[in-house]
Amino acid sequence: MALNDPAGLKQLTEAEKGTLTQTNYGFELGFMINAIRQTNQYSDVVSNAYNKATNLSSKYPTENQLADRLKIVARLIHGGLKSKVYVVNIGGFDTHANQIDVLDDTHITGTQANLFNQLSGAMEAFQDDLKLMGKEKQVIGMTFSEFGRQIKANDSTGTDHGTAAPLFLFGSCIKPGILGDNPTISDTVQNGEGVAMQFDFRSIYASLLLDWFKLDLATVKSIMFGEFQKLALIEGCDTTVDSQDFERDFSLHLMHFQIHQINI
Repeated sequence: MALNDPAGLKQLTEAEKGTLTQTNYGFELGFMINAIRQTNQYSDVVSNAYNKATNLSSKYPTENQLADRLKIVARLIHGGLKSKVYVVNIGGFDTHANQIDVLDDTHITGTQANLFNQLSGAMEAFQDDLKLMGKEKQVIGMTFSEFGRQIKANDSTGTDHGTAAPLFLFGSCIKPGILGDNPTISDTVQNGEGVAMQFDFRSIYASLLLDWFKLDLATVKSIMFGEFQKLALIEGCDTTVDSQDFERDFSLHLMHFQIHQINI
């Protein structure tokens, strides 16, 4: 379910399912009717959770869309919504042009710097909110992206699509530190060259599924299509998952996880 404003959710018009033909049209129509009915039912649950809670942190920055979205997530968590995974987004990292403006050796501004400033401010406020509501050991966060960036700048002072990229995990239950080595970049970087990948992203997803969501190894292997490297990401916390919440087939779900740093 995707939403922008939990306080403004409205019921969708429902249709009677009736007798549907055993055709592709009938199957798709039935799916849509069921999806609308389920959306209406869940929207009431979301609204109730949102309306009975408030945000406790005063650190949320203004003019920061990511902070605004994490503020909603924090309020839903405070209101008791039982969703296990929330996904929010921040756009703008496709920096083909004007990625940085270098003022001097220690000050860098521009699109990239502004984006990381937004990310940092949103993360701090969200974590502060969780701490004030006593939920800081029940929630972890993770960044993910479709692609990384190339090493060498293009002619527009930006970078084009690359391979590996940093990934951040945050929360009181995340083991502090950096996984991976600082990449060594040659003086003769070629056009189109990317940073070498050190960890397969599936290893991070799989490790969280095992140690945070407590899925069994066989299920995780089926989701990740084979073997993976187990990483020590969680420290000092017990999982918040109630086993009865997971009596369903996770192999049918595409799972996204919504930050100390991991180089992948």
